[in-house]
Order: sequence, then C-alpha cells, then structure tokens
Amino acid sequence: MVGLQWISIPRSFIVKLSRTRRASASNFSAVLSNLPVKMSFSSSSAIASSEQRPRPTAGILIIGDEILKGQTQDTNTHFLANNLLENGVKLKRVLVIPDEIDVIAKEVKEFSDNYDFVFTSGGVGPTHDDVTFEGVAKAFGDTTYIHPEIRELLEKYFPDLNEATLKLAQVRREKRKQSNHP
Repeated sequence: MVGLQWISIPRSFIVKLSRTRRASASNFSAVLSNLPVKMSFSSSSAIASSEQRPRPTAGILIIGDEILKGQTQDTNTHFLANNLLENGVKLKRVLVIPDEIDVIAKEVKEFSDNYDFVFTSGGVGPTHDDVTFEGVAKAFGDTTYIHPEIRELLEKYFPDLNEATLKLAQVRREKRKQSNHP
C-alpha cells in the first residue's frame, strides 16, 4: 500500500475546472503527475498484464454540513470519478461526512489505510466552519499552524483577509512523514 497522498481540492477549483472538459482532464492529469509519489501504472483502457503493477486506488471524502443538509449539490464526485478512471486510478469509495474534526480524522485515517490516494472536497475554506485541515492533522496525531509564506500570499490576494480565509494558510506540522516514497 502506498503511503497517504492527501489531495484537497477546494470546491471552487473543481467547479472552475469542470466547465471545460478538455482543460479539466489535462489539469487533473497534471495534478496526478506532480504528486510526490513514483508509480507506474497503465491507463484504464490498457489491457492488464501480469507484469504491470496493480492500478492504484482512491477514496473521496466529501466534507460539508451544507451537502448533508441538501443546501449544496456535490458535483465534484462526478468530476473526480471520471478523471480518476481516465488516469488509471480505481475509485473504491465515496463518503459524505459532516464538518466535525473527529469524524474527519476517523475517515481520513481509515481511507489512508485502505487507498493509495485520498481526495477531500467541500469543507475546505474559506468558510467559518471549515475544520478539514484540523481533521486531517488529527488523523495522524498532528496539529496545524498558519504557514507564514502562505499567509503573506493570502494577504496580497485578499486585501480584507478574514479569519475564515486565513484557514487556507493552515498546514500540518508533519510530525509523521506523509509518504514512504522518495
């Protein structure tokens, strides 16, 4: 099993990419190809041979009370599922969970133990109730902090930077190595 590769994609990023199908696929392929993991696998359309490594697997966690309440429609699962398939990654599970640190931590840990890639969508700020980063950190016995360089970038981009938007600068302290690959 490959070590956890956590990819968090803000809802607005997915929606923006999915408007143009060709751009979506190429951008998504670029995201997958730039991951800090070395894998050799064939696309889903290739005929599998005994010499090929098994297709990597993925799980998607859709995080957000607004989705569970029916206030927001999840369109990201469709986009991710199609692009994972096109890139030779087998989607094994999709789960919608609330904005609760303990629930996020439990599911991220379970997904990371069972799948090569863990995608989160929804629940990643800037919203007042965003706790995704804290939940992911807790899954690995870690904490978060505001990264000074990211904060500086946000201050330039958002002149009226508020507490919710500042959550985008949160990163794990990385007490535990995230991946076992070079």
